[in-house]
Amino acid sequence: MSEPRVFTYATPWRVISGPGSVACLPEQLRELGCQRVALMSTRSLESRVGAIEELLGDLHVGTYTKFRQHTPLSTVDEAVKVAPDCDGIVAFGGGSVIDGTKAVAERLGRPPQVAIPTTLSAGEFTPAAGVTDDATRVKGVTFHPELQPRVIIHDAVLTRHTPEALWLSTGMRALDHAIEAIWSKHPHPMTTPLALEAIRLLSAELPASRDPEAVEARGHCFDAAWLSISGIMNAGVRLSHPIGHQVGAYWDVPHGVTSCIALPAVMRHLLPVTRNAQDRIALALGVAGADAASEAVADLVRRLGLPGRLRDVGARREDLPAVAGAIGDELEEMGDTEERDAIPKLLEEMW
Repeated sequence: MSEPRVFTYATPWRVISGPGSVACLPEQLRELGCQRVALMSTRSLESRVGAIEELLGDLHVGTYTKFRQHTPLSTVDEAVKVAPDCDGIVAFGGGSVIDGTKAVAERLGRPPQVAIPTTLSAGEFTPAAGVTDDATRVKGVTFHPELQPRVIIHDAVLTRHTPEALWLSTGMRALDHAIEAIWSKHPHPMTTPLALEAIRLLSAELPASRDPEAVEARGHCFDAAWLSISGIMNAGVRLSHPIGHQVGAYWDVPHGVTSCIALPAVMRHLLPVTRNAQDRIALALGVAGADAASEAVADLVRRLGLPGRLRDVGARREDLPAVAGAIGDELEEMGDTEERDAIPKLLEEMW
């Protein structure tokens, strides 16, 4: 008899969506019992942080705005010092800010968090935080159920100042989440339909969302990002994500861009063993058959004007063996060494 299938929910208490929804932030924090709130963000949003601080009013006790991509450990160390006695934390920004805020929360006894994302990375929907060692440039992951943000606010108006390439590439990251969930070695009937709808929405709405004033399309993309990652902690990831983690950390490549580069190559590589899954992925992308799925993703990358090769993003060919080793180590930590020998060839294909 087979082992029972277990699905563990790791979900926010509340998700609030729609233009102007950020106005409810103080009310949500008070419902969580917060009285001393720290705000975490990034330099690129410093001109917007003041509006969030104003909303927080007398709840606000400190702000940190130096998080940057891949969340270096040194920035977590700095951020912890901003408000060591806070009883709530607000993350305002992309995936690196949200991961950094989770890591700060872990250090401070896991106070409740509210996430206000400005990209489509969807890290606000997981209880995991990726943090990069400054010295080794290797990314590690911290996980605890209480690191899941309690409230998420998806206000597409706040994304109008997100750089176009960042917005679009994190949309590709969401597509990556969805595809990995569908072809997982442990797919689940809860996650697969959500992931398929995420692919359909992203392929339809992401190109339109290039216009920062296309608030409706951007709202649909937020919905897709949510769908893309729902339940992924149960289904798990396969190959594209471990490649993206280490390629991104080692060469300082944004995670969304790593998905643009890795996903088509991984789709081609895994086609013999994921054909049925890629048939379904192709249908959601609007193309016919598994053989067309990887090219449909590569074509979307081109239409969005995003990089598709490692050599286009400052990677150094002589570093490929070191990065391959780091990817292999991550696969081993995941208990999945089946593809380890294929990593050097895959990186060469991405070059």
